[in-house]
Amino acid sequence: LVSRSGNLAEPRYFVMASSKQSEQSYENDSGGLFTDAFLKSKTAADGNGDLVVTFEEAYQYVKAQVSRFSAGLQTVQAYPDACTWFGLFR
Repeated sequence: LVSRSGNLAEPRYFVMASSKQSEQSYENDSGGLFTDAFLKSKTAADGNGDLVVTFEEAYQYVKAQVSRFSAGLQTVQAYPDACTWFGLFR
């Protein structure tokens, strides 16, 4: 995230934002690029095949999809950096 101040920057929270503060969030026919990619990450983001999608795996998947479909105009943000142990989906 651009700013790491405030309550959401505390270690107990995991935050993924659709774009930088200075960017727009884009949509396609299905709705928001971020929302669409995040929902698909539940089944598509398991990079190591362990049947658990971690926060980092979801972030990397969503970031790549949003960048691809926005032609690099939208940059997904996450905090904390490189969180590989927190499972989002099973």
